[in-house]
Amino acid sequence: MDDTSGLRIAVVASTLHDFGRAEGRLESSGYRVVHVRGTRMAKTADLFAEFSAAFQFPWYFGQNWHAFDECMTDLDEWLPPGPRGYAVAVWHADSVLIKDKSALETLIRSLNSIHQELAEPSGLVSTGTGVTPPASRGFQVLLHCEPDARDKLTKRWTRAGSRLDPLT
Repeated sequence: MDDTSGLRIAVVASTLHDFGRAEGRLESSGYRVVHVRGTRMAKTADLFAEFSAAFQFPWYFGQNWHAFDECMTDLDEWLPPGPRGYAVAVWHADSVLIKDKSALETLIRSLNSIHQELAEPSGLVSTGTGVTPPASRGFQVLLHCEPDARDKLTKRWTRAGSRLDPLT
């Protein structure tokens, strides 16, 4: 996945058990991998609850897209990244926003925005002995689906504006 050309979302069509190996490869390459369950994100409110729990959003999370973007780009304030940044692994991604289909486009725009913001650090970081410019943080998205749901997932997510790559 090329960090300079925008977010490219990887798709793994496999059993959930085998998907764990893809998550492990991301962890081994330096990402803090957090998984969310697509079967628990059929509607926007459900998506906010699932991400909030998985990423340990602060109590003041506002349950809206603006607050979602803000919490995701400020993750390192309460959830340390891996050396290369963060990765979200979405189990059963073919179920995401299935009851709120128009929100999938908003989610994809949000994920792209988060990717761009984390790739372009701003401000200064206190080190205890001074301040330094912050390092960029990567942000990757890995979608899981069972093999028989691959075409459905690919069609929905592509139509909603995502750039998908099969993971090999």
